[in-house]
Amino acid sequence: MIKLLYAAEAVFDIYLFMHCLFRCKIDKAHLVIYGLPAAFGVWVVNHLGDPWINFFLVPLVLFFFTRASFQISTYRAIVFTFIHHISLACGRELTFVLFSEFLIGVCPEMCERFFMVGSFSYTIMEYVLAIGILIVLGRYTRQLELPENSRGDWCFLIMPIASIVVLVCFFFLDFPDTIFSQLLMCGGAFLLYFANVVIFIILAHFTMAMNQTKMAELSLLKQDLDKVNFDNMEKLNTAYRKYMHDIHHYFYQIRNLAMEGENQAIMEMINQVEGQIKAEAEKRIYVGNRILNSIFVVCSQKAEEYGVTLSIEAEENINMTFIQEVDMISLFGNVLDNAIEAAAKCEEEKRKVQVRLFMGSKYILYFEVKNTWDGVLKREDQRLLSTKKDAGNHGLGVEIIKELAGKYGGDFEMMEKDEWFVTILYLSGCRE
Repeated sequence: MIKLLYAAEAVFDIYLFMHCLFRCKIDKAHLVIYGLPAAFGVWVVNHLGDPWINFFLVPLVLFFFTRASFQISTYRAIVFTFIHHISLACGRELTFVLFSEFLIGVCPEMCERFFMVGSFSYTIMEYVLAIGILIVLGRYTRQLELPENSRGDWCFLIMPIASIVVLVCFFFLDFPDTIFSQLLMCGGAFLLYFANVVIFIILAHFTMAMNQTKMAELSLLKQDLDKVNFDNMEKLNTAYRKYMHDIHHYFYQIRNLAMEGENQAIMEMINQVEGQIKAEAEKRIYVGNRILNSIFVVCSQKAEEYGVTLSIEAEENINMTFIQEVDMISLFGNVLDNAIEAAAKCEEEKRKVQVRLFMGSKYILYFEVKNTWDGVLKREDQRLLSTKKDAGNHGLGVEIIKELAGKYGGDFEMMEKDEWFVTILYLSGCRE
């Protein structure tokens, strides 16, 4: 029974570790349902009594529990399960074995009664320390969001593997005779153990700093877009003031034409003025949302500079309230920039970008961009790469869009249709 409880603690231990880094995708009831067979599997492996079988099969059992319980890819489940198993489980056990040898040399009688390897008090102290460390770790890393497209997670294994190699060497070395050397060895073992935890705290602080930098940059961009929106409205107001200033001249001409019975001339004059006002408004107002409208205005100016014909069709009463403004800049700005730059590579008469924005349903926002392109694409597996000369500094826009689309319960698709390259982004305004 005691060994089964130890196995259950091992499952709870990895749950705490994974919960520090990733979102759990099941409720507490299902955690218990998945946790019980996982604990039994660990108990069966431990019951075999072979340390090498234990070393390889326990993380396999915990991997299946992690994969089933958390929003995590198979690749990440493998990497982080082994990080936990090597550094926080095996590393902890080896560290406490060395510490036990140290206590045996210093106070053998008390150690034999309370701190022998495998005793209840020894195990309780080991697990209390492990859970305490993970609770502290969670305070720093709970808000840490590791990007889904990252493929460098294997780098996190370097520190745990190095630590376990050093600890194994410590374990097979003859334990020193002098107290000072014993303290150095035990202290070094504990420092290695804690270092594997601290590296995640450092990562959390670094990620927070990078996010703050990103948010500061996006805030500055948002300020620029607000200025664009203000300038845009000012130009529109100036145009309206101009027409209002001239309106009495129009009325004078209409009155004279009416007296002469020139109804056709009156209609032509009204249509001309109305057309000018409408054309001015269409150049300035695309949607009611000020940030998205500013993005469209900026992209219209960019398209004009590149010689690209840009047409925008936006449905009235678009629901944009569920999208954060900084995310709006990254999402729509990146898609439109990519489309305009791709169209600009075509022959002059073929440079076209067509934009459609509408509500596919009450909660689904649908954004479609079609652009002409030169037919040149770079791919790595299923991932599109930038065709720019300095491609190392580009190509991240697509990954950003995919990540943000997932954040809003939507998706991002790209496809080729003859002369058109089609980008479809849909976002859900109904999220849990």
